[in-house]
Amino acid sequence: MKTNFFWSLVIVILISSCSRIETIAETPSDDVQFGTIEFNLSEKEVFEVVSSKKRPNIEEVLENVMVHIFENTSGNTVFLSKYSDLPRPIELTVNSYTAIFYPSISALERFDTPGYGTDIGFTEFEVSEGIEESVDVILSLWDAAFSIDFEDDIIERFPNVKVKIFSSTASLEWSANDDLRKGFFPLNKYIPENRELIAGADIFTLQVSATAIDGSDIVVEKEYSPVLANKHFKIRILTSPTSTAGFEITLGEEEIIEDEIVFPN
Repeated sequence: MKTNFFWSLVIVILISSCSRIETIAETPSDDVQFGTIEFNLSEKEVFEVVSSKKRPNIEEVLENVMVHIFENTSGNTVFLSKYSDLPRPIELTVNSYTAIFYPSISALERFDTPGYGTDIGFTEFEVSEGIEESVDVILSLWDAAFSIDFEDDIIERFPNVKVKIFSSTASLEWSANDDLRKGFFPLNKYIPENRELIAGADIFTLQVSATAIDGSDIVVEKEYSPVLANKHFKIRILTSPTSTAGFEITLGEEEIIEDEIVFPN
């Protein structure tokens, strides 16, 4: 078996008083007062990163994060861009604001690239004159993640074994060459034009298929419902000494959900 370990990332983003981000609607006058804001970003510990696979670094994760900051009083957007394009440092006028971080990934279902966003949705903060404020923001996975662990015995007995995971709108397929590869299905969504945050859920079906020695097709299915964002389903595909058409299932707790599929031989 391969070994896994939890990983987390923490990044401190310092926004101080050197350059100005102006509202779209109006340009501040000379007597407008400014303050600074510091975001402390951290990620919820959802993933177990396999040591034999490449571990994403901070820059790779945040390359796919958008930031939307708008004034609470006027509703004017003062910043809407990818995080990687955020000017450093930036300066905001004294006011109350709301910020949300959300994935910039346009692809729906996909391999290898997770989408992160603010864990609790909208974050409100105040900017005061001459004061550097600090705001804690936790990023969590806005996708449901699935990873498939093909045991050596299943590959030896069924070299063409495949796993397909699908919902009513999305589908991904794993072969033996995709062992331990993570697939992501977006569930949460943010619409900046309406400032609307949608927390999604869906029903997913896992289908294991292979060709038996006699040439017949073998198919085993299992349904997962409801599937929410910030969940990682770790699924092992293995065989049993005795023939079976069912499952031997072990479920984990909370965000990390472990499952074993015993494929019939």
